[in-house]
Amino acid sequence: FPRAFTPFGGTILAVSSLWAGALVPHGPFPAPFAPVNLLERLLQAEGYRKLVAPDVLTMTLSKPPPSWEPFDVEHTLLRQACPALQDLGRRLGPKRGGEPPAFAFAHLYDLHIAHVERADFRTAPLDTAQAQRAAYRRAVASADACLGAFVAELKRLGRWERTVLIVTADHGDSLGEEGRWGHAHT
Repeated sequence: FPRAFTPFGGTILAVSSLWAGALVPHGPFPAPFAPVNLLERLLQAEGYRKLVAPDVLTMTLSKPPPSWEPFDVEHTLLRQACPALQDLGRRLGPKRGGEPPAFAFAHLYDLHIAHVERADFRTAPLDTAQAQRAAYRRAVASADACLGAFVAELKRLGRWERTVLIVTADHGDSLGEEGRWGHAHT
């Protein structure tokens, strides 16, 4: 999908739309969310093992454990790809005959602009759009390396041949275009 766009510029409605498989009306999303959570209903109907990295949003959108197994529970705020994917690989373990298919979901923050800014402020202030874009490129490269290591782990575990890996985003961020930085305003 080279030209796919999120329906919303903010996290709450964008992620809930992913789980609902449809646009969620502006305003408070349905509570309880389970009746419109088509993804979770499909996974249950098809007998999937569900692994979810819990955060405030996923805890609101999905049925509570034990309907799914938590992973990367130590990092519920600003979850990053490497620790989350390493823990997921450990929890999946080697492929065993007769086990159900698995679905895993983690809302990662490696590329969230607030996290990128915070991580780079430790070394130098991001005082120019060029510095901000460079920090974002470093964050993309780091997340990409973590994803590559996870694919290698899936291969080592004998899981890669029957894996569908979907990487998606809830929204993008403006990186200085037309003077804008961040998201939720365009």
